[in-house]
Amino acid sequence: MTTTTSPTFAHITPNWFAAAMGTGIVSVAAASLEPEIEGLKLVSEIFWVLAVLVLCALIGAFATHWSQHR
Repeated sequence: MTTTTSPTFAHITPNWFAAAMGTGIVSVAAASLEPEIEGLKLVSEIFWVLAVLVLCALIGAFATHWSQHR
């Protein structure tokens, strides 16, 4: 059984999860600021959704990396 390896997923390592963690930290920090600032709740929610999307994409890429580059 031969497996084809994609160079796209060759360098997906755990340090890429820092991007999702950093985006989540921005979301939490924005949510904890003054509630009187207009639009801050929206910014916080946008960054939270972005963090979830980045995390899901990284989980898929990391799973692909593990299956192709053991």
